[in-house]
Amino acid sequence: MDSEAITLEIVRIRNRLDELDQGLEGGSGTDVDDERQELEERLRHLRGLMSRQGSDESRNGSVAEEVRYIPPA
Repeated sequence: MDSEAITLEIVRIRNRLDELDQGLEGGSGTDVDDERQELEERLRHLRGLMSRQGSDESRNGSVAEEVRYIPPA
């Protein structure tokens, strides 16, 4: 995955997590809880990919792209 695709997926995941946090859906042991855990795990994985890519770009003398989260309006 390239950094742009990773960034877009991170934003999508963060927006979905916000939706889940704002809703009063579910509780412990529900599908919503399972979805939240899966999203958080995927988010950690993507952030790891971005940090590794940033390290590679830094070694090549390029400026690593920064991932910015912009909450929905």
